[in-house]
Order: sequence, then structure tokens, then C-alpha cells
Amino acid sequence: MKTATQFATILLLVAFGGSCNVDPIVTKVHNAVGTLPDFPKIDVTEPERFLNDLMLCPFWKVERARNGSFVARPRSLGPRWPSDGERVFLFDVMAREDKSLPKDYRIYNAGLGGHETFSSFGVTVVFEKSDLTNSTLGEAGQDTSLGVYDSYHTKIGSNSSSSLVIKLSTQHDIYVFLREHGADPKRTATFATVTPVMQELARIAGSSKTYRTEERYSAFFNLFFTPPLEDQKIKRLPESQGRDTFCGYFRSKPDTSYAGVNIKISQPVYCQGEGTRRSSRLQKAEYLGAPYHEGDLMFFLIEDNAVFVSDEYIQNFGWYSGNESFEGALEVLNDRDTVLLTANDKFTGWER
Repeated sequence: MKTATQFATILLLVAFGGSCNVDPIVTKVHNAVGTLPDFPKIDVTEPERFLNDLMLCPFWKVERARNGSFVARPRSLGPRWPSDGERVFLFDVMAREDKSLPKDYRIYNAGLGGHETFSSFGVTVVFEKSDLTNSTLGEAGQDTSLGVYDSYHTKIGSNSSSSLVIKLSTQHDIYVFLREHGADPKRTATFATVTPVMQELARIAGSSKTYRTEERYSAFFNLFFTPPLEDQKIKRLPESQGRDTFCGYFRSKPDTSYAGVNIKISQPVYCQGEGTRRSSRLQKAEYLGAPYHEGDLMFFLIEDNAVFVSDEYIQNFGWYSGNESFEGALEVLNDRDTVLLTANDKFTGWER
């Protein structure tokens, strides 16, 4: 028979969801005090157009959050292996006079990795009313006390995070978050990066009413693809351990949606039906927007979309062997399962 104390303990665990499910307590461990630079001030009055221009820009990936709202993140460029060098934002690379590519480069749908002053740094543009708890709102040229928080420790460390938020519209809920992880007490990356990020967003917000992406981003397309540019192109970027990372472009066609673009890989024996699963495709899908001209270029990047293999593959080649591959069909689809591009390639089974 359970004692009263045991019953009380059970009731507490039920009430709070069990001790293993309790979220860690977030503690402010530091304030990084500084003056934000005089970056461009942006007041977006047409959020749908601003979002569409982000979708058309190859330097950004726009995806959908679980609640259906849109989120935009800048792509980064760097070597295939982190030990070979640091990543930089793609829009910074394209702003340089010398736009040379590193050896064995990769484009990433992610922020910046480990650095001397931070462990990770990312930028996110959010198109919804956002929870600003544990974030610091900032304005150009103002003194700022940037809060640094930690979930596990009471002093700043490698896991400590800060979030600087700039509101991009006085009429609409559009925010840009600059999130930095690491032990830098000065939050050097945040204070140094806010200006180029805002300059890039100001460039997009100031887009003309109509333009051709092929002309506006000609330096990008000519750097990553061999001219003359075709009607469509897909190529595999360097990857590790059989993961499948592809980039490419389409020339847009009328009455075609380029929302929710991702790949589907299949093979009659090794990954029957759909080796990449529809739920996985939609979770990592990219939204390319609506071009202002028919036949304009639409860039996409599908990163690390794993191939789920059959039992027969495992019996023949083993788990994660990385030594054997199979010829499979690759389809690029939108969120309506319309096939936009097809190709054949070799794939290595990655996970079950």
C-alpha cells in the first residue's frame, strides 16, 4: 500500500508532467553593454512583397514553421570540412570584389559555425508576432544592454545565448533576430554583424517593383553555374557519409507553384515508393516565391535530405556503410507533389 507521501509525490509528478519533462530554468548570466551602430532603418509596409523578394533571393532560404508562418534565414558559404576554414554569410561573399570560392566549398542553409568568439551565430527573419522573452530589442545608434542567458549555468559559458531583435515594420509583425551562442562577454559578433545584416535586408526591402532575378543575381548564377545558363539545372554539392545535398535552378513556367520545393529519391528495391518521406520533404522544403517575369531563374538548395533504405539494402550492404551506392531516381517536387525536375543519380543509404 502506498503511503500519503508517495501519493503526494505521484500527484506532483502528474501535475508537472514528470521531472524529466520539466524545462530547464533560464537565467540571465551577463549583460553585454554597447552602442549599436547606425545601421539602415527599415519600415516594411508591404510584408507580402518583402517576403516574396526574400524568397527570390538566392542568398536566403525561406521555409515554413510548424505553425504555418514563414521564416527566412541567410545561407552561408564555407569549406566542406569545418577544420578547413570558417563559414561566412553568402550575401557577404557576393558583396566582395573578389568572389572566389574556397576549395571543396559548400553552401549551407544555416548560420555560422564555431569561431574564436562564438560557438554559433544565426540570423532569422520572422513574419509573426514573436515571443521576445529573453531577447533584447535594439535600435540603430542607441546604447544597448544585451542580455545573455544560460539554461544550465549561473555564469557565461559556451552554451550561453543572446538574442538581439530589430523590428522591421511599424505596422506589421516582422522581426529580425540575431542569435549568438558562446562565452564572449562583449557579444562581438552581434554588434559587428548587425550592420551588414541590416544593409542586406534594406537592399531587399528597397527592391524595384519588377526585376529579373537572372539579371539582378547574375554574379551569383555565373559563379556557381557554368554559362550559358540552361532551362534547368541540378548538381550535387560535396557531402559527407552519403547525405544528399543538391542545388540548382529552374526557369519559371506559367501556372506553376514553386512553394515547398524539395527532393524525392526512389529506387524499386533499395528505397521503394519514397525513400525520403513526404513529411521530411515538407519539413525541410524551400519556398521560392513568385517571379516577376516568366522564364526567370529560381534557385534552390536542398540540404541533407536523408535516404531511407529498405531491409534488402541493409542485408546486402550493412548499416551506414558508405561504401556501396545504388542508382536511383531523383525528382524535385513542390508542396502539391507536382514534379518540377527529374534526374538519375547514385545514392548511398543513410538511415532507416
